[in-house]
Amino acid sequence: MAPKFMSTASEIVIQTSPNSDPIFLDLGNPAKADRTRDANYRSSNHAQGQTVVLQELGPVPVVELDWFLSNLLPEASSKSNMENDSNTEIGDFIKNLTSGGIGRAVATATGDPKIKSHLSQLSKKNNESQRDGFFALGDEATRIRATGSSEWWDIICPIEFNKSRGKAAFENNVAEMKWNLNHIMREDPRRRFTFGITIEGTDTRFWFASRSVVLVSKSFDFIKDPRPLIRMMHFLTHASEEQLGYDTTMHRSQSQLSINVGGRVFRTEKLLDDSAANSLLGRGTRVWSGFFEDGTRAVLKDCWIEHDRQLEGDVLTTLREQHGKLDDPEKPDFDDYFLTVVAHGKARLLGGAEDDTQEMMNGEVPVANNWLDVTDHPRARPDPQKVERAVRHAFKRRCHYRISFRDVATPLYEVVNLQDYMTALRDTAVAIGILHRLGYVHRDISSGNVLLYDGGGRLSDLEYCRSSSEPDRHDARTGTPDFMSVEVAAGNRLFVPPNGYGHPAYSSPPFQYFTLHDAESVWWLFAFALFSNGIQDESPDEDREDRQVENAEDMFPMSLNSATRQNYFVIPGSFEEMKDSLPSVLHPLFDIAEDLRCQLGQAYRAAELTETLELGGVHLTLLQLRETLDDAIRLSQGITLVPGLEFDHKRPAISLVEESEEDTGREGVKKRRRRI
Repeated sequence: MAPKFMSTASEIVIQTSPNSDPIFLDLGNPAKADRTRDANYRSSNHAQGQTVVLQELGPVPVVELDWFLSNLLPEASSKSNMENDSNTEIGDFIKNLTSGGIGRAVATATGDPKIKSHLSQLSKKNNESQRDGFFALGDEATRIRATGSSEWWDIICPIEFNKSRGKAAFENNVAEMKWNLNHIMREDPRRRFTFGITIEGTDTRFWFASRSVVLVSKSFDFIKDPRPLIRMMHFLTHASEEQLGYDTTMHRSQSQLSINVGGRVFRTEKLLDDSAANSLLGRGTRVWSGFFEDGTRAVLKDCWIEHDRQLEGDVLTTLREQHGKLDDPEKPDFDDYFLTVVAHGKARLLGGAEDDTQEMMNGEVPVANNWLDVTDHPRARPDPQKVERAVRHAFKRRCHYRISFRDVATPLYEVVNLQDYMTALRDTAVAIGILHRLGYVHRDISSGNVLLYDGGGRLSDLEYCRSSSEPDRHDARTGTPDFMSVEVAAGNRLFVPPNGYGHPAYSSPPFQYFTLHDAESVWWLFAFALFSNGIQDESPDEDREDRQVENAEDMFPMSLNSATRQNYFVIPGSFEEMKDSLPSVLHPLFDIAEDLRCQLGQAYRAAELTETLELGGVHLTLLQLRETLDDAIRLSQGITLVPGLEFDHKRPAISLVEESEEDTGREGVKKRRRRI
């Protein structure tokens, strides 16, 4: 039996079983998770968090109300008393909603004697704005009653209800709803999708959010036609957990989760990374350490990938098999440079179907004739002088995928021992060489995909890996912006001959990702270690430190379209001018970085002599890269990084930054700290 639940103007009523008494709870703001890793979004400042969400989500596609009801609200198991044309019952519903609040109206709509309305005010709220109501799961009732507070994990459907009409009420409701939807999907790993309701006066809209899209229905007047609202209320109080957007293959027990992975049960112990879940749209990747039921320790990655993307586990299997067939006794051991898969597979629903963002919508793709846009809202533009055109996010079909690895490794962004950092980069160069020999490119070398394990480097996240000769079905600009090759970021060839392709030895093949782009990402990771960190026990030097901060922000602007960043790599002399902004102990490593930059530039220019951009010299370049990084390892001994440029005289705010996949072709969520 599905749990029963309802909302009043200031309370929630939960019915957990036919014989239990309903529990009445205050509808104050759900407690936010005690994680403030981002200075804006994850801060306690609600307005700052909304600013980030409003800017990221942009305009929301508006769908027909009938389409919303038909494709997003499956038939519930029982009928509501209000789904007929009884004028008396409809009149009672309207009266209850306008005078007694949502709670009394729900009680009328469901017709369930086990659900009772409790209308006494447990918290004082502004009569003109009854906000932050929500429906919640009944199985959390005991915990909520014991603690006296609710969490975002409990919420099925947030409700923003404002008795006032007008632009201000509408914009505030939309801003709050976007925040609510984003927050629910961020905080609760079990959520596949979620719903929302906004009401201004009698103008009502329904909301839906998944990892692929945020939708809002056309508005309707619930007094003129209350039946859509009744149907939504009935659905919320009678649907199964799976129909409400919960993942039934993931079960919560206190702070741990039990997760089905390819038919095996994984139990989480520690959350390693959920920064990708900050963004509602995208992969929503979360990573835990834990163990399987047989005691096997592992790391689990849970994410939403494009439905036609090859599975990372299958990619690793293919590469390992091909590498094993190479007739070369001196070839490196594949398992020394890549992760070992324990189990993987797509998450499935109770009926066995794959968990897919299009199937959530009855297999339909939403068609929007217009967009709901509140980007002129003050919270959507912190700097009125720099308002950019909002991005309209297209629907991108995704499937739910999980993969677990035996190797519990440390991502590069957490490595502070510079010698270990350079060792990981050296081994990444070896891994790139293995891929190159097999005819593949990685396409997303970053501080989150390079790992340190047992004193060596591992290269992870191979779902974007593909044959270097295979045309890409997705955006060619794949990668994390700060570590992306400048050619890939520009989408253009930057090392063409000075006089163009007029010489017979040259040709002009179309732009395509190839191995040197992977190698260049290693260079950017090298430069990031030098410029975006302080050095432990370094003597203060305010002037030098200020110049280092400025150079770091120029080199790593979190943007694909930075001419300054491009010039540092392409134009001779530009990078060399930055040396004096670094601590003197790093000057020998800076010289190595400059040598690597020159080597890569020469390799790019040599590659332009061929039609395929894949000449044998690339392999030689990778060997040079490895040898040069060996020198960097030697020179890094005894140096400890202090992440974030937090100099004593200038303690900047720290922000975890992520680029959405809709902007980069890859969600590119890699933790890093920078001055803001």
